[in-house]
Amino acid sequence: MINLFGLKVDIVGLNEVVGWILKRKGGGKIYCCTLNEAVMASENKSFEKIIGKGDLLTADGMPLVWLMRKMKGKGERVYGPELMEEVFKADVNHKMRHFFLGSTEKNIKNIKKRLVGGYGYDEEDIKGFAPVFSDKFSRSNYLEMEKEIKNFGADIVWVGMGAEKQIIIANQLSRTIKNTIWVTVGAAFDFFSGSKRQAPKWLRNGGGEWLFRLGCEPRRVGGRYLKILRFLFKYYGRLLIVSLSSREPGNGKV
Repeated sequence: MINLFGLKVDIVGLNEVVGWILKRKGGGKIYCCTLNEAVMASENKSFEKIIGKGDLLTADGMPLVWLMRKMKGKGERVYGPELMEEVFKADVNHKMRHFFLGSTEKNIKNIKKRLVGGYGYDEEDIKGFAPVFSDKFSRSNYLEMEKEIKNFGADIVWVGMGAEKQIIIANQLSRTIKNTIWVTVGAAFDFFSGSKRQAPKWLRNGGGEWLFRLGCEPRRVGGRYLKILRFLFKYYGRLLIVSLSSREPGNGKV
């Protein structure tokens, strides 16, 4: 585990996390974290406590991976959309019942169709629920989601919503729904269903995915990236000030 911008991220690889999911006895929470989560945790202590309750925090974004490699000499990206698809491939005997929470009914329908037709799952082992669009959910909203997941008997719940929202929801529902694995995967539903274009893998690995998404959805993600840039400027600005102030006077260095 390593502290990256205040997030205690686990030094794990994609295959390790897939194995963790398949071998897990009982429930657990996996949060695929980008720099966006670090920004939100730094601004909201309540959210910082919630995200800290995850059983695994993975480095979903390349900036976190780069920093991890610089500090520890190793690090691998565990990208939510890729993790989800790798679990589908690894679950060769289709022992898991998958529940998809978030997105739209159309996307969930297309996900189910693809899993049944392309991966050999039975329809009865795939279910989803698209909750009402809201920044915050009421108690009745949570009870509705809880009922859907419990009645289905999910082994794993994939949560695909906004970064902060999906982690809050997973944390809240995991309190009453035991023995279920929760994984937050961001835009994975959009990509897997084919409703949105995904950046090429070479661009994702090179850290340019944000630029691709900005070009595709400038209004939706522009404000988020601006906030991240401000966060980085403040963070590294503080480090520079501390570094300069710690130098001994009269050593001739600036």
